Amino acid sequence: HINNRTTANEESPVLCTMATKQGYQSVLGGDSDPQQQVSNVDASSSSTAQPPALLVTKTQQWSLAAGILYLVIIVCGMTAEVGIRGSLLNFQDAAITVENIQAHPQWFRSALLLDLTMSCSDVVLSFLLGSILVVAGGRPH
Repeated sequence: HINNRTTANEESPVLCTMATKQGYQSVLGGDSDPQQQVSNVDASSSSTAQPPALLVTKTQQWSLAAGILYLVIIVCGMTAEVGIRGSLLNFQDAAITVENIQAHPQWFRSALLLDLTMSCSDVVLSFLLGSILVVAGGRPH
C-alpha cells in the first residue's frame, strides 16, 4: 500500500514510501529540496531498511491513468470486435448472423458491454488528456 498525500499546489511532488512493519511514512514535497527530504526519511528510519521514496506528481498520476485507459480501450475494442463479434457476424448471409446471435446471446451482450466500457474509457481519457495539457501548457488566452 502506498500512502499518498497532496498539497494545495497540484504540481508539487509527493514523496511516498511503502508500508513497513512500523507503519506508513510519507513526506510532502514542496519548497524544499526533494533529495533532502529523501535523506531525511532515510535518516529518521530505525534499524530496518526503508525502501527508496517514490517521487510522484499529479500530472504523472494522470498520465499513468491515461496510459492504463488506452490499454483498456485497446483490449476492450479488439476483444469485442475480433474475438466476439467476428465469430458471430456473417457478412454474406444476414440469416446466419441472426442465428448466431440467437444461439449465443451472452457473447453478443458481452461485446456490447465491452463497447460500453470502451466508450466510457474514451470519455474519461479525454478529460484526463485535457487536464494534462492544461497543466503542461497553461490555459489558452
